[in-house]
Amino acid sequence: MPSQWEYKDFVWTHPKLSAGNCTADMLLMARTEWWSEAKELIMPEIQKWLDEGWEPTITIGPDCWDTKKITIRQGWRSGEGYCPVAFRVQMKRKTP
Repeated sequence: MPSQWEYKDFVWTHPKLSAGNCTADMLLMARTEWWSEAKELIMPEIQKWLDEGWEPTITIGPDCWDTKKITIRQGWRSGEGYCPVAFRVQMKRKTP
Protein backbone atom coordinates (compact mmCIF):
# COMPACT_ATOMS: atom_id res chain seq x y z
CA MET A 1 0.00 0.00 0.00
CA PRO A 2 1.52 3.37 -0.98
CA SER A 3 2.14 5.94 1.70
CA GLN A 4 -0.51 8.56 2.21
CA TRP A 5 0.43 12.11 3.19
CA GLU A 6 -1.45 14.76 5.07
CA TYR A 7 -0.59 18.39 4.39
CA LYS A 8 -0.86 21.41 6.63
CA ASP A 9 0.57 24.91 6.56
CA PHE A 10 2.83 26.11 9.34
CA VAL A 11 1.97 29.80 9.70
CA TRP A 12 3.82 32.24 11.91
CA THR A 13 2.43 35.72 12.32
CA HIS A 14 4.58 38.25 14.00
CA PRO A 15 4.65 41.49 15.85
CA LYS A 16 5.90 44.28 13.61
CA LEU A 17 9.40 43.50 12.39
CA SER A 18 11.93 46.27 12.76
CA ALA A 19 13.03 45.76 9.14
CA GLY A 20 9.63 47.22 8.18
CA ASN A 21 8.19 47.75 4.71
CA CYS A 22 9.98 47.83 1.39
CA THR A 23 9.55 49.01 -2.16
CA ALA A 24 8.93 46.48 -4.92
CA ASP A 25 12.51 46.63 -6.19
CA MET A 26 13.83 45.80 -2.70
CA LEU A 27 11.51 42.86 -1.96
CA LEU A 28 14.14 40.12 -2.29
CA MET A 29 16.50 41.93 0.07
CA ALA A 30 13.67 42.70 2.49
CA ARG A 31 12.58 39.05 2.64
CA THR A 32 16.16 38.16 3.57
CA GLU A 33 16.21 40.84 6.29
CA TRP A 34 12.83 39.73 7.67
CA TRP A 35 14.07 36.13 7.76
CA SER A 36 17.30 37.13 9.47
CA GLU A 37 15.37 39.04 12.10
CA ALA A 38 12.70 36.39 12.77
CA LYS A 39 14.62 33.13 12.22
CA GLU A 40 15.44 32.64 15.91
CA LEU A 41 11.73 32.94 16.75
CA ILE A 42 10.43 30.81 13.88
CA MET A 43 12.81 27.83 13.92
CA PRO A 44 11.94 26.62 17.46
CA GLU A 45 8.26 26.58 16.41
CA ILE A 46 9.06 24.63 13.25
CA GLN A 47 11.18 22.24 15.32
CA LYS A 48 8.05 21.33 17.32
CA TRP A 49 6.40 20.28 14.05
CA LEU A 50 9.47 18.31 12.99
CA ASP A 51 9.41 16.50 16.34
CA GLU A 52 5.81 15.47 15.58
CA GLY A 53 6.82 13.91 12.26
CA TRP A 54 6.07 16.80 9.92
CA GLU A 55 8.53 17.73 7.18
CA PRO A 56 8.64 20.79 4.96
CA THR A 57 7.71 20.44 1.29
CA ILE A 58 9.88 23.45 0.39
CA THR A 59 13.13 24.97 1.59
CA ILE A 60 12.58 26.99 4.76
CA GLY A 61 13.94 30.49 4.30
CA PRO A 62 13.30 34.02 3.03
CA ASP A 63 10.96 32.95 0.21
CA CYS A 64 8.38 31.71 2.73
CA TRP A 65 7.12 35.21 3.57
CA ASP A 66 3.58 36.11 2.56
CA THR A 67 3.47 39.80 1.74
CA LYS A 68 0.81 42.42 1.26
CA LYS A 69 0.98 45.20 -1.33
CA ILE A 70 0.80 48.64 0.28
CA THR A 71 1.24 52.28 -0.63
CA ILE A 72 4.43 53.81 0.75
CA ARG A 73 4.45 57.58 1.17
CA GLN A 74 7.67 59.54 1.45
CA GLY A 75 6.95 63.22 1.73
CA TRP A 76 4.91 64.23 -1.30
CA ARG A 77 5.84 61.09 -3.24
CA SER A 78 4.18 57.71 -3.01
CA GLY A 79 4.69 54.32 -4.56
CA GLU A 80 3.87 50.67 -4.22
CA GLY A 81 5.60 48.56 -1.65
CA TYR A 82 5.26 45.43 0.44
CA CYS A 83 5.04 44.49 4.09
CA PRO A 84 5.38 41.05 5.70
CA VAL A 85 2.10 39.42 6.70
CA ALA A 86 3.07 35.88 7.74
CA PHE A 87 5.74 33.23 7.35
CA ARG A 88 4.21 30.16 5.71
CA VAL A 89 5.66 26.70 5.07
CA GLN A 90 3.68 23.80 3.65
CA MET A 91 4.39 20.72 5.78
CA LYS A 92 3.57 17.07 5.23
CA ARG A 93 3.64 13.85 7.23
CA LYS A 94 2.72 10.27 6.59
CA THR A 95 -0.71 9.28 7.81
CA PRO A 96 -0.94 6.32 10.17
